[in-house]
Amino acid sequence: MTAAAAESSKLELLRAREAELAIAVDEARARISLYPEQLHEARSRAIYAKPNVRPGAELNGEVAKLNTKERKDVEGLRSLEADLSACRGLVATEAQRVTDEANAAARKQLAELNVKEEAIYKRGGELLGELAGVWNSLVEIVEEESQVAASNGLEAPGVLAIEPVPSTLKAFVSLLLIAATDPTVHAPPHVQELMESGIYGRRDNQGRDLGGAVYDTRPAGTKTIEVRRRLDHGDRLHGLIPDLRGIVQRLSLSGNIPSISD
Repeated sequence: MTAAAAESSKLELLRAREAELAIAVDEARARISLYPEQLHEARSRAIYAKPNVRPGAELNGEVAKLNTKERKDVEGLRSLEADLSACRGLVATEAQRVTDEANAAARKQLAELNVKEEAIYKRGGELLGELAGVWNSLVEIVEEESQVAASNGLEAPGVLAIEPVPSTLKAFVSLLLIAATDPTVHAPPHVQELMESGIYGRRDNQGRDLGGAVYDTRPAGTKTIEVRRRLDHGDRLHGLIPDLRGIVQRLSLSGNIPSISD
């Protein structure tokens, strides 16, 4: 048996003993609560039988025996209550000790996980540094493109590959995230049912002419409509940035841990 299992077993034994003592206390209190009525009835019988003898004066009389039993039960109850109080104190102390040791083990495990968590943040910072380099390259290209356009009298749209262009690193990262994870950017085409109305010749289910004409509304095929969100005028980002919706996970926390929302 491991040390943890032994401690758990010890606590279970103490709790079992606490439950037994609590039952014994309740039973003793129940017995004691009956004595007043039993003594009243016994005294009534004693007086009726011997009006000139004080009830309880006879050593072997019913009243004397009940008084003796009551005193013993009251003394026994005090002892049981003291035992129960002591046992409950031990249960509380042992439960706290087991909890503290479990918490210590959990905190040790968390400390090890914290090291891994910090390493991930560090790696994220390194990648952000690389992304900053990518952003700086974009800044240089866009500024060069804008100078070429200005010197030749060209105006947007059509100057840059991606317009409108993000003006900060934060906007650049946000644009990349939207392009990669926003469901509206990757929404599937909408297939619209087309209908046409007019006057048509009457025909049966096999297409045979029945003569005459009727005003009717009939299916006229379908039309596919693109409904996805376009992030730039030329709609180029959609083909440049991968769809990460099924890859990027959403953090789901257990317990009251503060987090930063989008």
